[in-house]
Amino acid sequence: MNYLLLALLETCIASTDSLWQKKYDSLRSSEGRYIAYQFYTDSKLPFTTKNDVNFRLQKAYLLTNSGIKLNKVELTNIGDFSEGLAPVIVGGGRFSSSWFEDGSQGFINLRGTLVVPAIYPLVSEFREGKAGVLLKNIDKFMFINTEGSPAFGNKTYDRIISPFQNGVARVISNGVDTFINKDGENANTAYDQVFEQIGKVRPVKKHNKILFLYSDGMLSTNEFDGYMKGTTFCAGELIGVKKNNSYGLVSSFNAEIVVDCAYEKLKYLNKKLIWARKKGKWGIINCKGKQVTSFMYDSVQSSVSWSPIVVGVNYKYGLLDTTSKCILRPVYAYISNFSDSMAVISLNGKYGYVNMNGEIAIPIKYIGASYFKNGAATVKSYLLKMTINKQGNIQKLSLTNNGWILIVIFSAAALIIYFFRHRLKVYDI
Repeated sequence: MNYLLLALLETCIASTDSLWQKKYDSLRSSEGRYIAYQFYTDSKLPFTTKNDVNFRLQKAYLLTNSGIKLNKVELTNIGDFSEGLAPVIVGGGRFSSSWFEDGSQGFINLRGTLVVPAIYPLVSEFREGKAGVLLKNIDKFMFINTEGSPAFGNKTYDRIISPFQNGVARVISNGVDTFINKDGENANTAYDQVFEQIGKVRPVKKHNKILFLYSDGMLSTNEFDGYMKGTTFCAGELIGVKKNNSYGLVSSFNAEIVVDCAYEKLKYLNKKLIWARKKGKWGIINCKGKQVTSFMYDSVQSSVSWSPIVVGVNYKYGLLDTTSKCILRPVYAYISNFSDSMAVISLNGKYGYVNMNGEIAIPIKYIGASYFKNGAATVKSYLLKMTINKQGNIQKLSLTNNGWILIVIFSAAALIIYFFRHRLKVYDI
């Protein structure tokens, strides 16, 4: 009986929730609050409806989980909360999916109170206690703190490229792209060079060595000669580093060494595996640095992470699957990258196709072959040019240059034979 009453009570609560939620045209959650919208039309635009995203207007509300309205100021838009504050737009109306006419921006807290007045044309979210705002009259940017006061006095910037992360923000000041620290000072004075954030750490150069900056402003104890810019490994969890001309891997979370600097080169393979070169040969290691395959390959062909991997041994090529298992022995003269789930393969001067399972799907018997696209590819024999499907069936047929030449030769020979036979018959008469 108690279970029945409990189920009935839950049904009633769910029904009540559904009723207040139906009042709004759009609803999402952020840090334990609901952000709701009601769309409406402008009487000056009689031919529009509230479903027309390019011309509709809207009102935004901050709600509790039970649907109680918290904001006292009428709002046009509410962004997601970050560090307990959300950017909002007051006034104006929505005339496109990304532009609010005549609206001003500020910040509200989780109680719906406008703690930073809506006096800015543009604001960014709070990061590490600071947010970027655009000053309307001078068209410059500055940082404010959570009370809405200038974070660094009257310092302004041409542009804020990236917000604070690990105590450093990237800005353009007087036309110069630079980094500033949490005190608003030029971070490049403390370091020889500051680089873009990777995960939870930021690479910096100091005394010609690479270190990693933590969010509390402290530096990692491990030093490196360099790091691999623009490339991360294992779904962004690892960073390639260089020391004494050898490569290893550190965590993008705390810059701790995961794989010692013991390899000549590292190359991205997929989200779980990494190519590593040792004594001139390539092999595969996993995200913990454990060896997965032998170091036996002379070359490894870059490919997309979902397709088999082309590997070379003594100028012969084969295939590994995405788990590093050999699915085609390296005995072929050439294997292309995969296109439309098929790759061109060559042996003894002839061409065919291999599929994603490492199976020879179309026999190696043609003198030329193109990539598959939209289920079709072009192949050549000495006389014919053919469009085939993935089963090797001919869809279209034409002659190659050799074929046309042969036809001309045969035709000429036939004419000559005919001519001589005809003349011999005349002379016989």
